Amino acid sequence: LQSGEFQGSAAVSGIMFEAVAAATSGIKIEGMDIHLNFIGPAVPIEVYTRAGTYQGYSRRPSAWSLYFSGTVHGKGPGISTLVGPITGEPIVIGAGQTQSFYVATVGNENISILCDDTSAVQEGHVYASNMDLSIFSGVITGDKLFSSKIGNGCAWDGILYYTEHGEARDAGTTTTESSAKNVTTDVRVLMALLLLTICIV
Repeated sequence: LQSGEFQGSAAVSGIMFEAVAAATSGIKIEGMDIHLNFIGPAVPIEVYTRAGTYQGYSRRPSAWSLYFSGTVHGKGPGISTLVGPITGEPIVIGAGQTQSFYVATVGNENISILCDDTSAVQEGHVYASNMDLSIFSGVITGDKLFSSKIGNGCAWDGILYYTEHGEARDAGTTTTESSAKNVTTDVRVLMALLLLTICIV
């Protein structure tokens, strides 16, 4: 699921946000893209996650699990940057459950994550959604990991890649897959009706 259009211009050290799976089925997060202000290799990034809300846990590192720690190749403003390779287990979000994410740059004050902090963005409001998943606007964090929140209402610019029932899904494939299945079904029905008409004649 893509969150934003990679047009965010607010440069931040870190952002916390929540994702909620649809009430009908759970999903597995397989990876993510982020939005960086830097073009080039060896960009240090850390990603943490926890089941439930980040509220009340923004300064409690023991309440989080490390999802990724390493370097990425920054693609710069307007383009998604792949985080990975992810070597750990996928993050399972149960049906109707909330999962929090904390994405942060480390070790270089000149490299920032870009997010959307326009006046229309409010913390806790749905920023992106599809039939499987919703991503909510979150909060900006300070320069040091798990430091105090320094701003509210910043929407994460990125992509969460996930699977459901063994099929890879993201914002670009969900609608297409559904439409393709519907078209195939319609064609089969029409052909069956045509053959039935021919037989009757």
